[in-house]
Amino acid sequence: MLSKLSFRNVKRSVKDYTVYFITLTFAVAIFFVFNSIGSQEIMNILNESQRPYLEILDNLMSSISVFISVVLGFLIIFANNFLIKKRKKELGIYTTLGMSKTGVSFILFIETLLIGVLSLVVGLLVGIFLSQGLSLLTAKLFDVAMTEFHFVFSLDAMVKTVLYFGVIFLCVILFNIITVSRYKLIDLIYGGRKNQTLKTRNLTVSVILFILSVISLGVAYYLIIQNKLMAFDSQFLWSLILGAVGTLLFFMSLSGFALKLVKSSKRLYFRKLNMFTMRQINSKVNTTFISMTMICLMLFLTIGMLSTGLGITTALKNDVKFLTPYGVTAQISYDSNEIKDDPDLKSMFEKSGIDFDQYIEDYYQYKIYQPGDTMENMMSEAGLEKLPDALQPWATMPVLSIGVSDLNRLLEMQGKDGNYQLEENQCILLTDKRDLDPYVNEYFAQNRTVPYNGQEYEIKLDSIQPEVVVNSYQSMNYLMVVLPDDKLDAGPNNEFTLMLNANFKGDAEKAEKVFADLNSGRSGLILKPEGYEGPFSQYVITQQDVINNTAGILTMAIFIGIYIGFVFLITSAAVLALQQLSEAADNRQRYLILRKIGVEEKMISQSIFIQIFIYFCIPLFLAIIHSVVGIYVANNVVAIFGKSDTWITSAFTGGLLLVVYGLYFLATYTGYKNILKSKSLV
Repeated sequence: MLSKLSFRNVKRSVKDYTVYFITLTFAVAIFFVFNSIGSQEIMNILNESQRPYLEILDNLMSSISVFISVVLGFLIIFANNFLIKKRKKELGIYTTLGMSKTGVSFILFIETLLIGVLSLVVGLLVGIFLSQGLSLLTAKLFDVAMTEFHFVFSLDAMVKTVLYFGVIFLCVILFNIITVSRYKLIDLIYGGRKNQTLKTRNLTVSVILFILSVISLGVAYYLIIQNKLMAFDSQFLWSLILGAVGTLLFFMSLSGFALKLVKSSKRLYFRKLNMFTMRQINSKVNTTFISMTMICLMLFLTIGMLSTGLGITTALKNDVKFLTPYGVTAQISYDSNEIKDDPDLKSMFEKSGIDFDQYIEDYYQYKIYQPGDTMENMMSEAGLEKLPDALQPWATMPVLSIGVSDLNRLLEMQGKDGNYQLEENQCILLTDKRDLDPYVNEYFAQNRTVPYNGQEYEIKLDSIQPEVVVNSYQSMNYLMVVLPDDKLDAGPNNEFTLMLNANFKGDAEKAEKVFADLNSGRSGLILKPEGYEGPFSQYVITQQDVINNTAGILTMAIFIGIYIGFVFLITSAAVLALQQLSEAADNRQRYLILRKIGVEEKMISQSIFIQIFIYFCIPLFLAIIHSVVGIYVANNVVAIFGKSDTWITSAFTGGLLLVVYGLYFLATYTGYKNILKSKSLV
C-alpha cells in the first residue's frame, strides 16, 4: 500500500519535481561525460606523445569529481529539503490518519529512490550520447583526423557515476528519515500557515554595512589588480578574503535600505502590488544572504573559469604554429670560459648514436647572447611610467640579442627572404609576439636610439619585426635586439647560449619521435661537451612536441573549465530556483488572501515575475562586476600565452550562462505559479 501511495505521489507531483529532476539529470550526465575521457575512441587514435595528456586529464577528472560530488551532494540534499518542506501538510495528514513516522519515512524513501533511479537512468543515457561528441572535440583540439566513428560505452564511468550518486542518494534518504523524525505534528499540519516575521535591519546599521562592503570590495579589486595574478602571496590571499567578506556584507546590507529606498517614493511604493512585492523581496534577501553570497561567488567562478580558460586556449592555438617554424630546436648552456672552442652540436648528436643526416634536411648553429639588459634598461623613466600594466611582467625580463647574419640564415630556413643589413651601431628590434602592444612600437618609433650592452644603437627600422628564431611553447622574446655580427660579444657581458635549428626530411613522424625523446629525457642523451664538468643544461624542443603540449593544455583547460563551471552554474541556478519554489509553498496563504480581496490574476503574475527576476538578477549583477575586474586582470595573464581577448570569450560565456540561467528562471516562474494554483494537500 505504501509503495502504491509513493508511486501515486510521484505521478501527482510531477510538476513539482521538474526542477529537481532536471538538475539531477544534468548532474548525472555531465558527471558521466567527463569521467569517460579515458575510455573514448580518441585514445586509440592519439600517438605516444599525445596520449599522456589525456591520461593526465583523466586522472585530474577523477580527483575533481570527488569535489564535484560533494557540491552536487549538498545541492541534492538542499533540493530534497525543499520537497519535504513543501509537503509538510500532506505528511501531517498521513500522521493524523495513524501512519507512523516509519511509514512516512518509507514513503519518502520510495519516492526518493524512484526519482533517483529515473534521473540516474535518464542522465546516463544523455551522458552516453554526449560523451560520443567528446572524442570529436578532443580530436579537433589535437588536430587528429577521425576517419571512422565507433560508439563507445565507458563501463568505468558508469560504475563511478552509479557509485557516487548512490552514496549521495543514501545520504538523502538518511537526511529524510532524520528530518521527519524531528518534526512535530503541529509543525506539519500548520507549517504552511505560519507567517514569517519580517525582520528589517536598522537603516543606520545597513548603511554602515553597505559602506564597509564597498570599501572591502574596492580594496580587494585594487589588490588583485596590483597582484596581476603573478604571485600567490599575501596580497592575493587578502584580495580573496576581502572579496568574499565584501560580497557577504553587500547582501547583508541590501535588505536594510532597499525597502526604505522604495518606501521613500510613495508613488512607486503604493503602485499596484509594489508594496507587497518589495516586502517579499526584502524578506527573501534578509533570510538568504548567506546562500546568495555563495551563489554570487560560484557565478563569478563560472564566468571567470570559462572566460579565462577559453581565452588561454584561443591564445595558444592562434600562436602555436607561428612560434614553431623549425622541425627541432636544440640548445645547450655552459660556462664558455672553461671551453676554448664552441662545440659542434651536429657532431655531438652523431657521437651519441643519432644519424643526423638521416633525419635532418637543413640545419644551422648559432648563438643567442644575454648581456643582462631588460626593457627597463632600454627605456627612459618617462617611457616606463606610461608602460601599460599588461607589459609590466615583460619589463624586467632579459632582452636577448642575435647577429644579423644569423637572423638572415634562420629566415631562409623558414622560406623567407633573409636580407637584413646593418651598419655599425645600428640595430633591429624583433619580437615573437604577433599582438605587440602599440605603445612599445610607438615608443621606439619616437626614441630612435637604445642603450644595450654598454653601447648606444640606432634603431634602423620604423617598427619592431615579428620574427621567431627558436621553437618555443609560448612567446618568450617580447623584445630581441639584432646587432652587427662583430658587436655581439663586444660589451662587458658576453654570456650566450649555443643554439641549433633544423628541419626534418623524409619520415618526419619518425624523426619527431627521436628528437622528442631527447626533450623528455627518455633517450638518456646528454649533449655535454667532452671533458666539461662545469654548470650545464640542455633543451631540445620539436615542432610537434609544442603542438601536442598546446593541444594538451587546450584540452585540460577547456574540459576542466566546462566541468567545474557548468556544475557551479546549475548549482547556482538550481538553488535560486528551489529557494523561490520553497517560498511559493510557504506563501500560498498570502496569495490566497490577495485573490480574496479582489487582486487580479495578472497583477499577481506580474508580482511573481518581478520577485523572481530581481532575486535571480541580484547575485548575477554582483558576479558580473567581480568578473569585469577578474577578466581585466586575467587578460594580463592570457597575454603571456599569446594573442587573445578574454572579452570575446566572456561574451560567449555570458551567452551560455544566460541560456542556462534563463531556462531555470522560466522553470521557476512557471513552477511558482503552478504551486499557487495547486489544489492538492500540499
